[in-house]
Amino acid sequence: MYTGVDEEKKSFTLMHCWKRLKDEDKWKSKMIELAEQQKQAAKKKQKTNKESTPSNVEANNNDDLQEIAAPGSQERKRPMGQKQAKEARRGGDDACIVALDKMWEKKEVSDWERDKQRKERYMAAIEVDKAALEVQKASLELEKKRLSNEEKKVEADLLKEEKEIMLADTSSLDPMQLQWLDIMKKNILARHMAN
Repeated sequence: MYTGVDEEKKSFTLMHCWKRLKDEDKWKSKMIELAEQQKQAAKKKQKTNKESTPSNVEANNNDDLQEIAAPGSQERKRPMGQKQAKEARRGGDDACIVALDKMWEKKEVSDWERDKQRKERYMAAIEVDKAALEVQKASLELEKKRLSNEEKKVEADLLKEEKEIMLADTSSLDPMQLQWLDIMKKNILARHMAN
């Protein structure tokens, strides 16, 4: 194919690559560029070699080069380079500011939701504490009533015993028992007089 151009007269070894890449926009633009260079060379009346012309460029009788369109190929847009792709992804400084603003808004929303949940948990804890306090108050009231009932029972038992002492039959008692009974009666009377 390009053996005339090669100084060592070797055949082109990458034909399988060329068959895949020849229809790419990058190579089409390169072929157009080469064709224009050859046109300029022809205008300067330099000798051109027909074997060195690319396969999609054809020379006619007047040595004017014309590009032949590859069969079944359409004009495709050349893909963007790495720098252009990076710039498009980044979108410039404005995109950074917009991205930061979005991140800040998300952070504020998450902070607000976290604070809201924290307040809800705090309020729930306060409600639980109030309920526990109410239960404690109720149990204290029950304990007071139980103690009051026990006091009344003890007092009733004491009154019953005092009544038995005061109304005891002294006819069958010996003198020691009578003396003890008199002392107890005096103590009971003294206690009742003080109240």
